[in-house]
Amino acid sequence: MITQQLPPFEQYLAEMCWDDVLPWNKGIPLYPYIKDHIDPVTGMVALSGRVLPDQGNYLEICANEKYNYSFGDEAEYLLDRVALLMQSIAYHNDLKSQLELYDLVLSGTVPSYTIALRKKLTEKNIRIDSWLVYFLRFLLREGPDRGPIMFALIFLDELVHDVEVREIVRTLGLHKGFAIDCAVAIHNSKSDFNAEFWYIFKHAYESTKNNIGPLLGASDNSADSDWLFYGGYQHDGSYNSLGYLAATYGELKNRLLNNKVDERTLFYAADIIYIMLDDYNKVDEYHDAAEVFQLLLQHILHNKASPQLVYLLVARTINNFVHCETESGYSGIAWDSALSPPIYRLCEAIIAWPDWESLMRQGLASSDMTVFRHAQAVWKIYYDVNWDVLWGVISRQPLNLENWHNLFKLVDQNNIEAVANMAAVSMPWNYVTEGPPVEGVDYSEKNEPFMIINLVLSYLKIYPGKGRRLIEVALQSRAAESRLLALTVLELWSADLFDRSLLHLLKAVQSSETDSAVEETIQSLLDRFPKWRD
Repeated sequence: MITQQLPPFEQYLAEMCWDDVLPWNKGIPLYPYIKDHIDPVTGMVALSGRVLPDQGNYLEICANEKYNYSFGDEAEYLLDRVALLMQSIAYHNDLKSQLELYDLVLSGTVPSYTIALRKKLTEKNIRIDSWLVYFLRFLLREGPDRGPIMFALIFLDELVHDVEVREIVRTLGLHKGFAIDCAVAIHNSKSDFNAEFWYIFKHAYESTKNNIGPLLGASDNSADSDWLFYGGYQHDGSYNSLGYLAATYGELKNRLLNNKVDERTLFYAADIIYIMLDDYNKVDEYHDAAEVFQLLLQHILHNKASPQLVYLLVARTINNFVHCETESGYSGIAWDSALSPPIYRLCEAIIAWPDWESLMRQGLASSDMTVFRHAQAVWKIYYDVNWDVLWGVISRQPLNLENWHNLFKLVDQNNIEAVANMAAVSMPWNYVTEGPPVEGVDYSEKNEPFMIINLVLSYLKIYPGKGRRLIEVALQSRAAESRLLALTVLELWSADLFDRSLLHLLKAVQSSETDSAVEETIQSLLDRFPKWRD
C-alpha cells in the first residue's frame, strides 16, 4: 500500500497545472455549473441548466470511432492501459499519465466495464490510493467533461472519507446526465449512502426513476429493503411509482405472511398499498396484489385496538378497486372474482369502526406529516369543508392551491382580511421577489406561490380597501401578472384609502418597472394624485 505524505487537498488544487492547453481547463466545470442551476425552492435543476456545457463535445466524442470499444481485445487493452495509468498517477502524480487517462475515459465507456476493471486492479495489486485519490477528487469537483467524472464515480468508496464528495455526488445526481451513474455508484458502494441515494431518487427525472428502481431490486442487502419499506418511499413528492417499488423490493408480501405483524410494519404496509392503488398500472404489475390485500385487511382487523387513519383509507381504496375489477372483469392482475366477497366483508368491517372522525381531527393537528397526509385525505373524502379545519390545514400547508380554492368558498367580508394576511405571511417571498422575471404564471409546482397570490388578489377586487399588506408585497413580485393584478385591485380603492407610504411604494415600483402595462397602470393611479404624477 502506498503511504506517501500528501499535502492538503486545497494545496494540491492550487499546485495543479492550470495551463489552458490542458483538457480539464478548456471547459466549464460541471459540478459547480449544476450547483449554480439548482432551483432553491424545488431543489431540482432549473430548465436553464438542463443542457450541460459539454453537450456538443460529448456527442462528438461518443460518435468518434476512437472511443468505441468492444468487449473483445480492444476492451481488454483499454482496461489494461487504464489500470497501468492509474498506478502511475498513484505513485508519481504524473501529468503525462493523467492526460492519457483523461483521454481514454472521455466517452464514459469505462464505467460499463466497472466489474472487469475492479478485477484487473486486484490482479495487478493496484490500490486507489495516494495521488490517485486526489486526481479522482479533482475530476469530480473540477471536471468539465462528463466521461472522466463518470469514471471517478466508480471509486466512490475510496473517496467517501471526504465530506465534500458526498455533496458533489448529491448535486451531480440531480442532473439527468449523471443520475444513473451516481445511483449505480452509490448502489455498488459499501458505505452508507442512503441519504444521498434518496436525494437523487427524489429529484431525478421520471425516466431516471424507472431506471434507478431496478438497482434496489438487485440488492441482497436486507437493510436496503428495510430502508425502502419503512418510509424511504415517502420522500418523493408524487409517491405513486414508489409504492410499487416499496411493495416489491421492500418485500411487502413476506412481511405480511408472518402470523404476527407489529404495528409499525402494518402501518407502512397499509400506506404502501394505499399509495400503489392510486396508480392502477402499477397494481396491474403487482401479481401478489389479491393475496396481499386479504392478508393486510386481516391483520388490520386483528389490530382493532390501535386504529390508524391509513387503515380506513386502504380499506376504502381496496373496496373500490375490487368493485371495479369484479364489475369490469378486468384481468390485469388475474383477479379471481371468488375473492371479492370475503374482501368486501373485511373492508366493510374496517370502514364501520367508530373512531375515524376523532382520529381525523387529531391527525390534522399532528406534526407527523404522514399522519397529517392521511388525515387530510380522510377529511376530503368524508367530511364537509369546515372553516376551522381548513384554516388549520392551510396554516400547515400554505403552498397547496387546492386548499385556498376550498377556503374561498367560505370567505366573506368578515374574514377576507385574515385570509389576505395569511397569504402575505405564508408565501416564500424571497422566491417570489428575487430572481429572473416570471413571464407567465402557468400551472406548475414552481408557480404555485404566484397562483395563490393571484387567487387572493382576484378576490380582493370584491372587497375594496382590504388586503393592503398582501398588495404591498405583491407589487414587488417578479411576476408582472401579480403586480398588474395588485394594481387592478388598487384601482377599485377610493382616494381616501391611499396614504403617503402607499404612494411612495407606487413611485418606487414605477422607477424600476420594465413591463409597459404595469407602468401605465401605475401612472394612471398616480394621476389621481396631482402632486405624485411626476
